Amino acid sequence: MAKFLESYVKSDIKGKTCLELGAGTGLVSIVAWLLGASRVLATDLPGLHTEHVQYNTSINSKRIESERKQAIHDQEEQATMATSSTNSRTRRKRDNLQELHSQDLEVAPLDWSTPSLPESIRFQGPFSYILCSEILYLPQLHRALLKTLTRFSDHNTVVFLLWKQRGLGEERFFEIASRPSTGWKVHYLDKSVLDAEFQEQPYGIAKMTLDVAERGPCA
Repeated sequence: MAKFLESYVKSDIKGKTCLELGAGTGLVSIVAWLLGASRVLATDLPGLHTEHVQYNTSINSKRIESERKQAIHDQEEQATMATSSTNSRTRRKRDNLQELHSQDLEVAPLDWSTPSLPESIRFQGPFSYILCSEILYLPQLHRALLKTLTRFSDHNTVVFLLWKQRGLGEERFFEIASRPSTGWKVHYLDKSVLDAEFQEQPYGIAKMTLDVAERGPCA
């Protein structure tokens, strides 16, 4: 999912809000933040899962923030020493380096059966993008997942789901999501958008959007 975002969503994600479900290590959220998303929220199950995401994202975001500040500072120093023509090129390069703030990458516990966020989370949705990797292998949670997607979406939200077909009923989620009463539309993306190492494996990727006019209760 991280490489997919960098290759196909990079130009659209800047300045947008992102929610990651089942964040795991938080890698996808970190990449979304690096690509310029204005607010990123990485979520996972309460307890050790969320603590792991918090630890990993905190260490990496603070390090990356510091490195980015240093890179911008170095370029500004080079600009003051450069000739006018070089200075113009340096300014353009400087404009492409966006400042990063670790507080824009947050972590929170999220139980799909009762999808609500802690009051401490500054942005509560709806989100521009919802990112989901490898979270379809428990069919008993499919309806709760759809409820969660609906809770944090509006007609502008784009959901991306990446999954591996393990024969555990992953496809049942899309059978539920495609019912007219849900208001969701599912678009299966070509496997060519995946990294080469995954194209020959049983992976799938889908895009979901919500048609508010058709929205109904989750069955």
